[in-house]
Amino acid sequence: MVVLDSSGWIEHLRQGPEAESFDEAFDAPLLVPSIVLAEVRRFALLNDLDFGPVFARMRKGVPAALDSNLALSAADLGVRHRLHLSDAIIYATTLAHDATLWTMDEHFEKLPQVKYIKPRKKRSR
Repeated sequence: MVVLDSSGWIEHLRQGPEAESFDEAFDAPLLVPSIVLAEVRRFALLNDLDFGPVFARMRKGVPAALDSNLALSAADLGVRHRLHLSDAIIYATTLAHDATLWTMDEHFEKLPQVKYIKPRKKRSR
């Protein structure tokens, strides 16, 4: 199972230079944390991008809602690895489902169960 973090979905949404690097992730069963859905929708709205095709693809994945156990795990992981809360939720979801997190966010780079894709150039959000 794969968790594609917001950076991957956003790269796909904006058809960025690393979009093809995530193609293999789309071949696996996808787990979609609700926080990722919110972050990608927000990005689409702020950048006037068509969210429809990406949302359709997200809906094919398995939704992962934030419950109390996941929230507590995210708090622990966030402190331990110095992650922002949304990133800690994404990582906690990945670990709880024994998945692999695909990301372009370098603060995940050295963590277990992460496939880090190094951007060719610095991204702006």
